[in-house]
Amino acid sequence: MKRFLTHIFLFALLLFLVDKLFCVLLYNTAHTQDDQRLLNILDGQMQKDIIILGSSRGAHDFIAKTIEEKTGQSTYNLSYRGSDVTFHHFILQTLLNFNKAPKTVVLTIDQTYQFVDTKTLNFRYDKLFAVKKNNYINSILIEENKHSYFSKFLCLGRLNKNDFSFTKQPVKPINKLSSHGSKIFVASYDATMEFNSKLTNYKIEAENYNKVEAFKAIQQLCKANSINLVYAFPPSFEAFDQQFYTRFLDLVEQPESIFVYDTLNQDFKLNKYFIDKSHLNQNGARIFTNSFCEFLIKVN
Repeated sequence: MKRFLTHIFLFALLLFLVDKLFCVLLYNTAHTQDDQRLLNILDGQMQKDIIILGSSRGAHDFIAKTIEEKTGQSTYNLSYRGSDVTFHHFILQTLLNFNKAPKTVVLTIDQTYQFVDTKTLNFRYDKLFAVKKNNYINSILIEENKHSYFSKFLCLGRLNKNDFSFTKQPVKPINKLSSHGSKIFVASYDATMEFNSKLTNYKIEAENYNKVEAFKAIQQLCKANSINLVYAFPPSFEAFDQQFYTRFLDLVEQPESIFVYDTLNQDFKLNKYFIDKSHLNQNGARIFTNSFCEFLIKVN
């Protein structure tokens, strides 16, 4: 019996030591990512006055450095392409867990698509997998059934085949981060693109309950932490969705904190300021960001 227990102990010790070697792979995965923003949040290195949350519209349409220069407050863009409001809630909650609360949070609104299911806007689990070495992140992945409970104790439970690659992937121009976290498109545009003036028919019954609740949770987090929450509607190369906006107003506690781009500004009906129907290029982002700064200075 004693010999058997000794073998068990030696096996467990060997497994522990081997497992620690695999932890190097998790460290490599986290620190070789081109986007280090989530890792910086977890390390408590995101101490900013103004934080921008959102999807690709938030990432591409706001020039965070300009906001910082015009307001005199440190600003950083934590918007992620392809992310939805449930992910924005996660980012804000994580930010508050590991950093001081910002003075202002700018929440970018995807008109029409903010609360409904769409293939292009989802919870970005890939961003969590990139920093799964962190126990806080791993606990979330366990709760979401993305990792087994086994991963709580051993690094082996967190690994996948991608972690065995030490080749750093090239960064596409569309994903290149600026010094303040924004992803600004170059000034190119599609000369054949035409403004879509057709109005949509928004259906509340198509909304995803979890997305609506995540939006409400963001409001409560900001209220509990004395954060000034500002809602921002960037322009699209199409008519403004008034039906969605009416619905949006029902869910907002402070309508005076809503910024809607100037729908009468003819610049936002010119294709030369857009890269596609949903995103501004660099020149369009300058126009939008400057007008937003004027609003932000007033409400702050």
